[in-house]
Amino acid sequence: MDSHGKTHQREHEDDVISPKPVALSKYSNRVELKTLLERSDGGARLAGKRVVIGGWVKSSRAVKKDSPPPPPPQPSVTVPPPASTKSNISCTEIIQSKMNIFRKLFDVLSGGGKTTYPIFDKPEITGQKATSPPEYTIYFLISDGSSVSSLQVVVDSAMSTIPATQLMSLGTCIVAEGVLRHPLAASAKHVIELEAEKLLHVGTVDPEKYPLSKKQLPLHLLRDFSHFRPRTTTVGSVTRVHSALTLASHTFFQSNGFQYVQVPVITTTGFGEMFRVTTTLDREEKKHDGLSIETVKAAIKEKTRLIDHLKRSDSNREAVAAAVHDLKKTTDLAAQLEKKQKPQKLDFFGCDTYLTVSGRFHLESYASALGKVYTFGPRFTADKIDNARHLAEMWNVEAEIAFSELDDAMDCADDFFKFLCRYLLENRHEDMKFISKRVDKTVTTRLEATASNSLLRFSYTEAISLLQKATTRTFETKPKWGVALKEEHLSYLTDEICKGSVMIIHSYPKEVKPFYIRLNEDKKTVAAFDLVVPKVGVVISGSQNEERFEILDARIRELGSTSREKYEWYLDLRRHGTVKHSGMSLRMEHMLLFATGLPDIKDAVPFPRSWGNICVAAFDSTCSGICRSVDPIVEATTRTFEAKPKWGVALTEEHLGYLTDEICKGSVMIIHSYPKEVKPFYVRLNEDKKTVAAFDLVVPKVGVVISGSQNEDRFEILDGRVKEFGLTTKEKYEWYLDLRRHGTVRHSGISLKMEHMLLFATGLPDIKDAIPFHRSWGKANN
Repeated sequence: MDSHGKTHQREHEDDVISPKPVALSKYSNRVELKTLLERSDGGARLAGKRVVIGGWVKSSRAVKKDSPPPPPPQPSVTVPPPASTKSNISCTEIIQSKMNIFRKLFDVLSGGGKTTYPIFDKPEITGQKATSPPEYTIYFLISDGSSVSSLQVVVDSAMSTIPATQLMSLGTCIVAEGVLRHPLAASAKHVIELEAEKLLHVGTVDPEKYPLSKKQLPLHLLRDFSHFRPRTTTVGSVTRVHSALTLASHTFFQSNGFQYVQVPVITTTGFGEMFRVTTTLDREEKKHDGLSIETVKAAIKEKTRLIDHLKRSDSNREAVAAAVHDLKKTTDLAAQLEKKQKPQKLDFFGCDTYLTVSGRFHLESYASALGKVYTFGPRFTADKIDNARHLAEMWNVEAEIAFSELDDAMDCADDFFKFLCRYLLENRHEDMKFISKRVDKTVTTRLEATASNSLLRFSYTEAISLLQKATTRTFETKPKWGVALKEEHLSYLTDEICKGSVMIIHSYPKEVKPFYIRLNEDKKTVAAFDLVVPKVGVVISGSQNEERFEILDARIRELGSTSREKYEWYLDLRRHGTVKHSGMSLRMEHMLLFATGLPDIKDAVPFPRSWGNICVAAFDSTCSGICRSVDPIVEATTRTFEAKPKWGVALTEEHLGYLTDEICKGSVMIIHSYPKEVKPFYVRLNEDKKTVAAFDLVVPKVGVVISGSQNEDRFEILDGRVKEFGLTTKEKYEWYLDLRRHGTVRHSGISLKMEHMLLFATGLPDIKDAIPFHRSWGKANN
């Protein structure tokens, strides 16, 4: 067990001895539910503590409060009335008056009808005079996302001016202050509950439009509501497991002496189907959509032959002139298309650039200097594939090790994979227990077996031999030496040969792996490997890369002369101080599939991007601006500014320099409350209706390092601001407005510019020196 798990265990042991004070969640002035519910006693020893909690309603029920006691009880109350006594209301009238209640109650219990709560309806007995609404005790189950468990919160309906039916709707956000107590009912399922004394915030939902329900929705239906699905227990657990895998990855590499390196997302090199990055709106390309240069050149040849034929056949001059004119138009079109295929100087980088498919190329340069390095970031592939194992954007953990060979990389992958399995078992016990119950019953057993057993290793040649001997399986792609292993092959190997265990396959034919992998002594295979798991496939790929200049240069030449220019910097690493090196790449989403048993990768990613589908659009950056309080600058007498400071203008570098150097005497400062016109539409409007709740943290000689804001939580105001900004494509922001329609809550956040922080920490004068591979206007060399 790692130090994190041991600390967690000690805390639970201490709870039994003496309850600790309830710790507030930093920066939000509330208590996270995991602090209460994940204690060894389930929070029982915290009874009597006053806390503030916040979360979203998972379920609710109401119990009518007892009526006030009547005058001194009459003995006759307990005696049946005489047979001759007549009631003012007939039996038929009573039954008819109750039928509507029975129908509504049936609707609620069966899940049918509209989302109403008939228990709050007034009785409609004939002749009864209307009275004030009755009061109820409402029992909420609240979840705040910090834990699988939910807290029961007891609320008096009289606390809120919001109708109880609306207050009880699934997804309502509630912030309540009260006292923890043991449940009053002896049969209660909960160890502790909160008796609310105040409702500090209620974010209502529109039951007619809110997509979630009390019934468990299939995961594939939740994909259409990716902005709400984190509120479900299953997706919440998967997200916490995802977070734990990320932390575990950093923990493993940092504890084993690796240095973290940021590699670029935009690159000039790569392989396979890639997304091109461009800032050029090619109108002419749209105009001639569907035409290729080959098609136009073929048309030129045909029209040239036509002109020769017309001249030989003594055709009239008008026909020849028309054909020549048509040929000239086609030739001009070909010139335009050829021009588009060349790097556009008008484009931002001045050359062809792409979204990266791998970070290992760039990691090699830092491994050749620092020894052991790793990175974690998004990788993009433009393959037009839509299945349960592929996305256009996936996140990879990649590592590169100098002075190492293939066996070293396989050992590292083996240790890393087992470490991740152990980490989840030790640090996400409650989530794994829930996932075992809800998603895959075998997941815990699988992780335990993987963490404790050795991984089997086969060469590609051995794997092909085993596949060819298969008698219980027929393959669509016949296994023979030299073909790439398909999903059906890997499935057979893990299920039948390895009996559900994880395996490593290595030494592939050079034709099925990238050009940069080291050629083995047999000249037929390369030093590559794949770590394969049951039901998922490849989770980790790795290789020893080619360090010999002559061999790598020859393999690049096989790709064509145009490719060689892109890889000159890569060849330089072999020209100057080359070293044997190997590395690996873990596909985080595939690791999550293995760890949770989820059947589809689209459910392992918060906002999946796949061929033909992008679930939620991003914000336009054109709405942002810069403005700060300018009073100190306006009053400046010792400095003359090129840009005259006045309220509402953007502060330039000279303004910020004066504020930090002269006003704050070299200290760090925070500037807040900007005019609403120069900040994004989603920042919360202040009470003065002129400024918004945004801030910047400014440091000397660098400028803004952290920006932040409290974002607008009020639907009507945000909707109005969207319209003010002239965002005609309002449909793109409907999902963002939905978060205000259903269970809204006040929220704020920050964004730190890592490279600017590095400038402040090191004193470097230029940001280009703070980044491993900088990309700037007209500059993207590798």
